[in-house]
Amino acid sequence: MKRFFLSAFFRYLTLNFCLIIFAIKAIGQTSVLDSLENELQLHTKEDTNRVNLLTQFAHIATDIDLTKAEKACQEARRIALKLNYEIGIANVYYERAWIHIEKSDYQSAIENAKKALEIYRNSSSLEGESFSLNCIGTSYYYQSNYPKAIEYYLKSAEIDEARNDLKGISGSYLNIGNIYADQGEFDQSLSYYFKALELKKKVKDDSGIAKCLGNIGSVYGEQGNYPKALDYFKKAQVKHEKLGNSINASICLMNIGSIYLHQEKLNKAFSTFNQVIELNKGNDNKRIQAMAFNEIGSVLSKKKEYPNALDYFSSALAINRDGNNLRAVASNLNNIGSILLLQKKYKEALIHFEEAKQINESNDLKMGLCSSLIGISKIYLEQNNYQQALEYGLSAKLIAYASDLLAHQRDVTEILSKIYNKLGEYEQALHYHQDFKRYSDSIFNKEKIEKIAQIEYDFKFQKELEVFNAKEQKLTKKVELTNKDLEKSESRLLIGIVVFLIVLLIAAILIFQLRLRHIKSQNENSLLEQKLLRSQMTPHFIFNSLSVLQGMILNKEDQKASLYLSKFSKLLRVTLESSREKMTPLSQEIIALENYVAIQNIESNQSFTFTIRVADTIHSGNILIPPMLIQPFVENAIEHAFTPDHREKKIEVEFSFPDNQLICTITDNGIGVQEKKNRSVNSKKSLATSISKERIQLLARELKTEGSIQIIDRKSNNENGTQVTLVIPYKFGKQ
Repeated sequence: MKRFFLSAFFRYLTLNFCLIIFAIKAIGQTSVLDSLENELQLHTKEDTNRVNLLTQFAHIATDIDLTKAEKACQEARRIALKLNYEIGIANVYYERAWIHIEKSDYQSAIENAKKALEIYRNSSSLEGESFSLNCIGTSYYYQSNYPKAIEYYLKSAEIDEARNDLKGISGSYLNIGNIYADQGEFDQSLSYYFKALELKKKVKDDSGIAKCLGNIGSVYGEQGNYPKALDYFKKAQVKHEKLGNSINASICLMNIGSIYLHQEKLNKAFSTFNQVIELNKGNDNKRIQAMAFNEIGSVLSKKKEYPNALDYFSSALAINRDGNNLRAVASNLNNIGSILLLQKKYKEALIHFEEAKQINESNDLKMGLCSSLIGISKIYLEQNNYQQALEYGLSAKLIAYASDLLAHQRDVTEILSKIYNKLGEYEQALHYHQDFKRYSDSIFNKEKIEKIAQIEYDFKFQKELEVFNAKEQKLTKKVELTNKDLEKSESRLLIGIVVFLIVLLIAAILIFQLRLRHIKSQNENSLLEQKLLRSQMTPHFIFNSLSVLQGMILNKEDQKASLYLSKFSKLLRVTLESSREKMTPLSQEIIALENYVAIQNIESNQSFTFTIRVADTIHSGNILIPPMLIQPFVENAIEHAFTPDHREKKIEVEFSFPDNQLICTITDNGIGVQEKKNRSVNSKKSLATSISKERIQLLARELKTEGSIQIIDRKSNNENGTQVTLVIPYKFGKQ
């Protein structure tokens, strides 16, 4: 039985057009109402079933016929009291609360909802409790008491979450979205509306979906996105019409009329609003009447039919005063004041603007307050009371600038320019006149953009319609041909198999391409990492080498320094040449290795024996290998293989070429890899080994050759030291 009767919100800014964010409660299906009426005629026994039927009838009739709803509630209450049926009594109070909301009697609505809430709590009915809290929140909402409204909506949402009631949660989101919309926080508002829409779709609540669509359209309208606004309003209208809810459908229609009004399609707007009034004549829904009167007043104002416009605004004001709808009352007063100002009835206009100002100030309605202040400033300017006009104009300016109200900024700068001109302060007058021109241009450009957007949308829609029609025709022809070709079931099965195989083949090709692209990407990343490693290692090595060379020179070891410099320069030249290439000749790598070891020997206090052997079957100048691949393992042997007291340090590097595999063996007679593991582990060595393994694997895959690394402790062969065996990916260079 739950429903959410949400906000009607006005934004009349000195006769500017407004869009209405408005969602009506429940499913309003005339056929359902007729069905319940027939059931009540059959079930005449005064029992709990009849009470429930009557409250259901009142629930739906509230959207269609308030008189019938009230009569149903009266009878349901009488029977429920007679039977002492507590839940039935609570349901009656709840339905009566919504009837009072429809009549804009919000205080009575709150009283009835609180009575229902008390009974639901005593009966441990969480569902009824949530419904009542939501109803109270809505009553406060219509009185512009936002803090109280939020308080009750949050309480309702909390209960709904505990009950896992998606429909209830979505209703709370919808209400919170309306509050954000009222406050001009449109992005937040849309966020809540779309969340609510998704939940409504999950529970297949068509009525709720229609409400969400309408509210989303309203926000887009406020943002000036009229093509999207019209799209959502029309979708909502269609939904409501399918549900048989003429009230909600007419609200969507009124919003469409508001867009026509803003687009200066005055005759179209006037016709649309009158259509709304005709549709709702028998509904006794005063709020809808007030909205329609306001909208028609705005149309007549733009047509400069001021007496007629004044009549409509005054009718709306009377309805809104009776319903204590303060936001709407303030908007009506501003509109009436503006008409009276145009008619030069300054005293009457001032009374209306002052009352609107008080209401807007009391309820923190900044946009309405700014309009009131501008109106009062205009009156004092017309009466040559420039100081008073200036005071109100500057107050309006503060609000317009702080709240970023573009239209108000334009109006207030215009009035201030005129005031300062009258006061003889021409520099200030010029300043505000320039601001006025700038804001006018901004609004003009905004309107141009809106018109262009509308044209583009219409064009896009037409093109999509044409494409759709073409596709439909194509599809129709295809279906006809298919029906002819597939007369036999065997043919249909064969085509199905063929289609399946084609799809499977396409999928396989796509997967293969993706894997190929992934491998290529890995290779490129590896190459980048290789270059990065070389670019970081080279400056570090150069710095250390130059430091050693500086020490030799300072110690006057001229011969040693000369030898060191010679080896260092050769190593540097070879390194720089190979760093630019992905592959380098084996001979060049051997030269670099020899120079590197020579430099290390010169630096070390205890020299070691280093030997490189190349098999006769290897033409080192013709075989290309990855640069800087062997050096990390030789460096590792120099730095970690030997203890300080180790004698006869030996490192041997041997290149062989068995079975077209390029194998490099690096052997030392040090402490062995197992002993090194028992001691401190060097992270740099581990990193170099890991990177070298990855490089070898990726290059082997790319070059389609063998590639691997094997590290063994020579103790397994009753020898000392470590042996590293590299199967190096290679390719032949040019002869």
